[in-house]
Amino acid sequence: MRNNFLLPTLTILISCIILFSGCNKDDDDTRTVILTIPAETVLNGTNPQTDDLVEVMKATEENTSNTYYLALDNGIEGFTYESGYKYRIKVLITTLKNPPMDGNSETFELIEILEKTKVTTSN
Repeated sequence: MRNNFLLPTLTILISCIILFSGCNKDDDDTRTVILTIPAETVLNGTNPQTDDLVEVMKATEENTSNTYYLALDNGIEGFTYESGYKYRIKVLITTLKNPPMDGNSETFELIEILEKTKVTTSN
């Protein structure tokens, strides 16, 4: 009787260990970068790809040629974009090893706003 209980219990325990060890976010790659975001937004395509154009922030990574087009409302977690301001911000970029099929392979999280400068335009 005892063996009949032990085998299913061990099977469930091993299954749980395998299941939850696969959900470890530590497998994702992270890096801290400085991004510059201009005072004006741009129109860009969507992800997943559609024919629509949406208004986005164009963020350029400092000391590289990397450019990111990020949604205004949730492109950078913890950051609220204000039109008319140029930003220099420090962010944590996480490259997901197993990204969602309909989403981005990278996430952006605000660490610190280094500069926020009002840009005036002359008409």
